[in-house]
Amino acid sequence: MAKKININSPEVWQPLCFAAATVERMYPNFVLFDEVSGGESAKVFRVALDLVWEFLITDQTKIDFVKQYDKLEEITPNPESFDFYGVWPALDACVALSTLLECCAGQDECKTGSFIRLSSATIKAYIDASDFEGDSNTHPLIDDHKAFCQELDRLLAAQDTKQSIVKSVKKLTSSLYISNIGLDLNA
Repeated sequence: MAKKININSPEVWQPLCFAAATVERMYPNFVLFDEVSGGESAKVFRVALDLVWEFLITDQTKIDFVKQYDKLEEITPNPESFDFYGVWPALDACVALSTLLECCAGQDECKTGSFIRLSSATIKAYIDASDFEGDSNTHPLIDDHKAFCQELDRLLAAQDTKQSIVKSVKKLTSSLYISNIGLDLNA
């Protein structure tokens, strides 16, 4: 049973904002998978994520996140149906977004650590698949992920209004263009 969440409480909106930013970094992974697989599902993912940002910025409580979850479930790729690596980062992006939608619907408590771990696991799996020689913990993608998380923490700790902070975080994520595994859709 979903419970109503207090979106104005920092204990609620700050983890949701952190999670939304993490999902935003994973979004290009889904877009590339969708393009390669000939799908047309990236728009469904984008709409759901945009509704999360709207929820955070405007306190719009009439958004049906369960409906968005159901739509996302329909486009979540099944790894058994594809024979290329891109399905895995796309699946991770869908898992992250579905978890975020559950949090927004009040069905689960948002814990930033879960999103950090999922993004890190996506990165490490990508590094392993790329035949990187050396310790994956020293890979530049790991350093980039840590720097991104630190910047999110810095932005979320700012002494400003909730809307201003959320807009700053959204601006940061939309200016990066590069996914957590280094995919650049503008290249």
